[in-house]
Amino acid sequence: MPASLGGATTAAAGYSHVTVLKSDGTVSCWGNNLDGVCDVPDQLGTVASVAANWFHNVAVKSDGTVVCWGSNGYGQSTTPLGLVQVASVAAGIHHTVALKADGTVVCWGRNSENQCDVPSGLMQIASIAAGGFHTVALTQDAGAACWGWNANGQCNTPPSLGAISAIAAGTAHTVAVRSNGTVLCWGSNAQGQCSVPVGLDGVAAVAAGVYHTVALKADRTVACWGRDFNGSQYPTPANLGPVSAIASGYSHTVAIIETGVRCVPSQYATIQLAIDAAAAGDRIEVAPGTYNQSFSLNGKNVIVRGSANAATPTIIDGTGLTTTLANLNGGPSTSGLENLVFRNGDAGQPINPPSYNFTGGGAVFGRDSESFIRNCRFEHCNADFGAAVYMLRCTVDIDGCTFSSNDATTDGGGLQCYASSGTVRNSTFTNNRCALAYAGSGSAFKAVGIRTAGTDVTLENCTLSGNPVPGAGAAVEYFENAKVLAGTLRLVNTDIVNNIVGGGTTNGSAGLRVIGSQDACVLSGGTTICGNTPRNVEGPFLAEGKWTVCDCLADMTDDGTVNAADLGVLLAAWGSVSPTGQGDVNHDGQVNAADLAALLAEWGACGG
Repeated sequence: MPASLGGATTAAAGYSHVTVLKSDGTVSCWGNNLDGVCDVPDQLGTVASVAANWFHNVAVKSDGTVVCWGSNGYGQSTTPLGLVQVASVAAGIHHTVALKADGTVVCWGRNSENQCDVPSGLMQIASIAAGGFHTVALTQDAGAACWGWNANGQCNTPPSLGAISAIAAGTAHTVAVRSNGTVLCWGSNAQGQCSVPVGLDGVAAVAAGVYHTVALKADRTVACWGRDFNGSQYPTPANLGPVSAIASGYSHTVAIIETGVRCVPSQYATIQLAIDAAAAGDRIEVAPGTYNQSFSLNGKNVIVRGSANAATPTIIDGTGLTTTLANLNGGPSTSGLENLVFRNGDAGQPINPPSYNFTGGGAVFGRDSESFIRNCRFEHCNADFGAAVYMLRCTVDIDGCTFSSNDATTDGGGLQCYASSGTVRNSTFTNNRCALAYAGSGSAFKAVGIRTAGTDVTLENCTLSGNPVPGAGAAVEYFENAKVLAGTLRLVNTDIVNNIVGGGTTNGSAGLRVIGSQDACVLSGGTTICGNTPRNVEGPFLAEGKWTVCDCLADMTDDGTVNAADLGVLLAAWGSVSPTGQGDVNHDGQVNAADLAALLAEWGACGG
């Protein structure tokens, strides 16, 4: 291997050579250079994918065209004229296969065993593989199609195969990864290449050589089976590290090792051990499974990432633990959490001991942190404030998260931000509760400013629904609480709908409550606040663009009727810009003729 090789993303292997695609789109090749197989063409340009077999290489360029080089005794390196819009390629011993962007397949080269005769009507192909003299396709409906040489049954797809997610082809055998992460092989088993190890699961990808097979697992480890040429293929080297891609040649195996990654549990038994060993910029990858453990980033610039597959999640379970599950104190903006499910975090972190005996963040607690939280789920967590997540003096960056069935003793059933500013995007809050023991609010979300600095928080493209409040609170509450610097809660294309206040309350707000000046809350970008019982909004707000609040906004006296009393309130505030928003029916920050027109349009009984 070249001493300077770095940035490899994809590997391909032939009889006795290796071809690698790098992250910058260039190709590197080494090994036996028979027929010039390692002479990468000049002016190749930027490459998107590569394939290799015995003595030829194939590359798909970024413009969707194909370049082949090396052996061409059967035309396997002669790309058909006019071949464009290619998505990926595969290489057999003497034939080449291309998958086009429209899901169709094109083959060329030796056709002695009909390996280039694409079955009529074969379309909607998701991926391809080429063996010695046979071709395999993974269909978009998770099935397999095989054609070509079948002397060992390598094209006889087993009836028990079921849905698959990946395929590979050896010289005389075929391999598939089932959708449940198990592996099935068929064809020649002369050297044990089809004898899948007992208990092998969690497989993400496979590769096949002449007499051996390799599997890449979701935990970034590798398993090999079949003939072992003097230890050249397996067992897997000790301390191999996290593998991102694999390839198999005639008698060798290639693994691309991703640097800057620490794997749990294959390399480190716990998440905390991996964090402690990590350098700045490292990523902690936690395999699917359930982990009854807590951890702290300790201010390090690291990312803790779980499984992106919702069917096989990475769950951090807090059952029996006595602290918050993830501590983000002091983390930089490039650190954070991704693709994790936090469940049953019941302890939380003491917020300000010993002055206050309160806890925050049953799942995640952040103090003076800029760390992000992306694509995480929070379920059945508990704390006094911010049952799932509590952010104290933080820069908030939360995206694509789900908060469900979390319970706060006081405030913030899902998320609470105190003296923190930032954005919560693309997130949902459902069936979170607050005020279970003490009067509180924000069953889904609460933001609180401090008296000397404002808190500016944006909820963008969020949905907050079905969050009950036992007392007189609201699903969303913003408490400006500022003397020196004002703060703002901005709602952008956000729905606060169908939340309910309990406890017999008749005048509380189940949707949004604002405690502060009128400009402390701004509705914009298609925000809707409707269906909340007993009312949708309590407190002043400004609005811009498209917005909907399903309250009788002209009923400023709250007597259920728009009448002379409300007209009197409007006239008393005429021409003013009131910090309380009194008289501002259309919530544009001014009391004028537009408000009078809006009031007259609603004259009479509300809802009549």
